[in-house]
Formats: sequence, structure tokens, C-alpha cells
Amino acid sequence: MKFFGLLLFFIAYTTQVFANDCLYQRFETYANLQVEWQKDFTELIVSKFPELSDVAERNKKQQLALIRQRFVAFSIYLKTSPEKIQRQKAINQWVDLSPEVKEDLSLKYPEFKNALEKVNSFKAMPSHKDGEKLREILRTEIVPSHEFTGRLETFNSNVETLNDGSCR
Repeated sequence: MKFFGLLLFFIAYTTQVFANDCLYQRFETYANLQVEWQKDFTELIVSKFPELSDVAERNKKQQLALIRQRFVAFSIYLKTSPEKIQRQKAINQWVDLSPEVKEDLSLKYPEFKNALEKVNSFKAMPSHKDGEKLREILRTEIVPSHEFTGRLETFNSNVETLNDGSCR
């Protein structure tokens, strides 16, 4: 009887470990897709409008900081509170980063605090002198282009594949 209880514990434990590994791999893949998308998007902007490289790079760095912040929060939840990962939702909604959650995580976890401070440092920067020009070019030239829509479709397709996957 003792052996049976130990066997059940081992099965339950390994099932949870494998499920957590699967979740981690899926979210890591999602984060990597986001990083590649940001790099690709910035390259597209700079290839068409090299004079906007400074503001485009700044925006990319801010987005990368946000991606990192979300990944750190996910990693913390997976280790400490996997029930807080909202797996029933699309992968981009798995982690709640409301102001209250950010505050709580930053008080308890130095790694999250560092990620949050990096994001906040971008928010504290004054507007870039070419920010409005970039937004206008995005609206009128980049987003309507076939190059952009093709790249976005590929990104969305890859994310959809992750959303369709499951971890037992």
C-alpha cells in the first residue's frame, strides 16, 4: 500500500513537472516570436526610412523591455503560483500585469523589480523628436504595405499555432 501511494505521488509530480516544462517552452517560444517580430518590424521601418532609425530603435528597445517583463512574471508564476497563469485564454493573456500585480511582484522578486524599472525608465523618457513622424509613417506607409501585412500574417500564424497547442 505504501508503494502504491508513493507511485501515485511520483506520477502526479512528474505529470506536473512535464506540464510546467511544456508551458514554459510554449511561453518562451511566444516571447521569442515577439522579440523576432520587434526586430523584423524595426528593420522594415529603418530600411524604408533610415532617418527614423533612432526613434525606431528606441521603440524596439521599449517593446523588448515589456516582453522581458512579461516573461519574468510568467516564470515567477510558473515556479510559485502556476494557478495564476490564465491558460484558458490566448497566450498573450496568460499573465495579468495589472498595476497591483506589478507592485506585488516588484516587492517580492528583485528580478521582476529590475524588469519593471527598465520599462518605467522608457516611460519616463521625454517624447522622441521624431515620434510623431514615425507614427504618421506607420499609419500611412508601413502598416498598409504588403511587406508589413505579410510579416504580420506570419507572426500571427505562429502565435495561433501556440494558442492551438496544449499542455497536459
